[in-house]
Amino acid sequence: MALSCNNSGGWEASHVNVDISETKANGAYSDSCGHSIRITMEEDNPSKGYKVYTHSFYGHTGAFYGIKYTANAQKLPGIQTYYGKGVYVYYLSYDCGNKIPLMLGLRSLVSTTEYYKRSDYFSTPKNWTRETSIKNNGDGLVAALEIISKTLKEVIILNLDETEDQSTYYVDGSNSPPGVNDDVIICVSSLIYQNSYQQYKHSLQNNSTFRPLSTIYKGESVQFDDPNIYTFQCSSASLYYWVSNHPNSRPLLLELVPKSGTCKYYRLGTTLDGKIWKLDKRIATQNLKEELDTLNYADTMTHQIDITKNTTCSYKCFTTGCNVSINATHSSREHYSQTIQSVETGYIYQFSAGAINQGGIRSQYGVALVYIFHYPKGDDGVPLLIHLPDTSAWYARVKTKSSSWTSVSQNIPKDPSDEPRILDILKEVYSPKVTIKADFSGMTKSTYKTDGQIICVTSEKVLVEGMETGFYSFSHKRYGGLFIVKDVIHGVKPLEGIESEDVLRKVTMFYLGQDTLDFEKLLLVELRLSGGTTFKYFCRDEKGADRWTDCSMEDDKQLDGKPLQEKLEELRDLHFSPSPKEQPAPPRELPLEPAEEEPSKQEPPQHIPEPDPKEEELPKEEHRNETTLVKNGPTTVPPTSKTPKHSSGHNAGSIFAGVFFGLLFACIITHESITFRRNPSKSITVKLMEKAKRFSYHLLKRE
Repeated sequence: MALSCNNSGGWEASHVNVDISETKANGAYSDSCGHSIRITMEEDNPSKGYKVYTHSFYGHTGAFYGIKYTANAQKLPGIQTYYGKGVYVYYLSYDCGNKIPLMLGLRSLVSTTEYYKRSDYFSTPKNWTRETSIKNNGDGLVAALEIISKTLKEVIILNLDETEDQSTYYVDGSNSPPGVNDDVIICVSSLIYQNSYQQYKHSLQNNSTFRPLSTIYKGESVQFDDPNIYTFQCSSASLYYWVSNHPNSRPLLLELVPKSGTCKYYRLGTTLDGKIWKLDKRIATQNLKEELDTLNYADTMTHQIDITKNTTCSYKCFTTGCNVSINATHSSREHYSQTIQSVETGYIYQFSAGAINQGGIRSQYGVALVYIFHYPKGDDGVPLLIHLPDTSAWYARVKTKSSSWTSVSQNIPKDPSDEPRILDILKEVYSPKVTIKADFSGMTKSTYKTDGQIICVTSEKVLVEGMETGFYSFSHKRYGGLFIVKDVIHGVKPLEGIESEDVLRKVTMFYLGQDTLDFEKLLLVELRLSGGTTFKYFCRDEKGADRWTDCSMEDDKQLDGKPLQEKLEELRDLHFSPSPKEQPAPPRELPLEPAEEEPSKQEPPQHIPEPDPKEEELPKEEHRNETTLVKNGPTTVPPTSKTPKHSSGHNAGSIFAGVFFGLLFACIITHESITFRRNPSKSITVKLMEKAKRFSYHLLKRE
């Protein structure tokens, strides 16, 4: 039968209802029967890392009518028949909200204690069982608590004051071991979210899951509005601030990322008891950026501008829910344009290029006007430089198409009118200086990295009217835009003489063949300027030279088609002797003229036959040779009988003619090879060969 409130005194003392959720240290509360129950708390009891709350009765003993946790009755075997002096409730020392009671001790009238532990520590306290490993005098209590603590290793305190990248802290949020679960380490990562907000991400060092118990913020314990928050299993937690973090800033949101399921977002609020994290069910991962913008605007009255505006105009602030107008005033310079953007109320805090947020620009609280510089001048201008006059800060875009910006630390412009320095920065960003690797080939299309840039290389055959020429081109272009050549190298060797400060679209190497890109086979280097219609060329104008000289066309036009082929062939012939395959083919040999019939009678001994008047006259040199030959011979020719056609004398003449023909042919080929190859129609080789044949024929006839 259930016991009722009884204040009769004596052995059957008052029936008492103990609420173990009451944790006001050194305080008191009244139970449902009006009995006063006193609470005391001791740290490091029974050992370091734990604390104990004692619920005792004033001036009398009590029969435990019931034990509850807030409104939930606790089930302990035989509790209604137990008489005693008080109740001990044990917690982890870092459980500042006293959300997880670990163990109960019921003290009897004879000063013995029975201990009970929970059946499930990740749910609201309800069911308890007797812990028989602990003796009535308390022996074994510490060991039993340590076993329970190990099951709660993933329950942690989030120290939100830790904001240094790669910093760590222990399970209790402190920087020193807590005495319990001191092998649990939490790591902090500092990140930038959407280029606008500072994100401090907390996760376990071993990347396992954890359960948040409470937080530390500005040195104080801040609880969650959900008392059972520790049942929510997380993979990480993140605190978001405005990236500029002005002195009055506060965290905008606390994000709890679950192991699985939907993220929870909490906003910092206040109650009569102090600060508290309140769940905001409106916010989801999909609209996180917009909610952060709205919260930040409400806190700071700051605005978001579009840096791509390159005309004089007025437009609405990009912040969600803000209708403040942004005013843009455009003006042009010789090489670039400038836009001043300003707001009449509030401040500029965030920058975007269309819908893409820009990061790295540290706009301070109070900035209401900014200068934005676009390059090149005109509709195609890209915002590459930003000046905040209120802070004297300058920010340059990391790359032409990047959303990241960096503070200008060198060659800083004196003011917005310092055009030379502003132009230098714009050119450097728009077209960074890169080293071109002339010997890089790779596949038909490939890439390499140099000076922090990616260079794309495309190889092609040089064709003229659809025919192969034996030459190949390798075009080098920077991924992401234009560039300026810092150096052109082959291996580690710079190509001396190739110098240009022009902004380029690409650099093309022309090689003889493609099997091996040797330095000697590199014939011509083409620089295509940014406009696309101006070309500069460099070549080596002496055989074996290392230095390259400008060999551009007078009108800076492109070498293409037949003119390109002729230029490459000219350079090939300069640096390489013609290979056997390139030798000119010898002229087609004409058949010897048939010999005339000799007279039947013997010729007079001293008679020298004259050339046939019908035959073509030989060159003077050949007549000179013929005369010499006669003068050096015998003065008289003895009469001989008619000799057969293939006599020994006839053979001697043939040998002489053959030797003469061979020597003459070799000399002519050596001297005329290049001329013949370039323009066979202008070569005299064929004519000389014809005359040599006739001269040989004449000698044979003489014999």
